[in-house]
Amino acid sequence: MNRTRTAAILGAAAIAGATIAGCASKGNYDGPAPAPTTAHSAAPVAATTPAPDKCTQLATWNSSGGKAQIGAVTSDLGEVQLAAQSENLGTVEAAGTMLESDARTAAANPPPIARNTYVRAMTYLETAGATAASGDIAGATAMLQLGTSQIVAATQDIKAQCN
Repeated sequence: MNRTRTAAILGAAAIAGATIAGCASKGNYDGPAPAPTTAHSAAPVAATTPAPDKCTQLATWNSSGGKAQIGAVTSDLGEVQLAAQSENLGTVEAAGTMLESDARTAAANPPPIARNTYVRAMTYLETAGATAASGDIAGATAMLQLGTSQIVAATQDIKAQCN
């Protein structure tokens, strides 16, 4: 097992996961203002509220569980990293099981931006967790690389749209 390579991959995944959560908290709403109503209208104008833009939706996703789910996955990545460094197979398997479960939960609740990329990332991380839980660190590392690349792509998409 190449611990340096695994640590670098896991570190990148943790940073990328935290970045997604950080971007999600910024969600500024710069959408159009509601249509004004005037007292001169012949017919009453129904008050309308514009649909929230994706950055506002992202902030809502973040505050309604998305940030917590990313936090759980990020924490699990750290646990898998520590377990891999300890070379204790039982610890690796337990950490992998948690990553598998939390990534599955996160995949079921994607953000409104970069949904497909995010789901792919979480699916790869879920597979990485299951692979680690089976004791296959090398196989888990390959899935972590794929998941990390998708997290980075999702993060870039979110930043491009909401920063």
